[in-house]
Amino acid sequence: MCGIVGIYNFKGNVEKHDLYKMLKQIEHRGPDYKNV
Repeated sequence: MCGIVGIYNFKGNVEKHDLYKMLKQIEHRGPDYKNV
């Protein structure tokens, strides 16, 4: 999952994808997703 986050961040299209919203919800579960 962290790999996917890194790829989307690299493309700079995170905010345009629904995955971004899902990942934001996942952030509440653990801080690991913020430290990619």
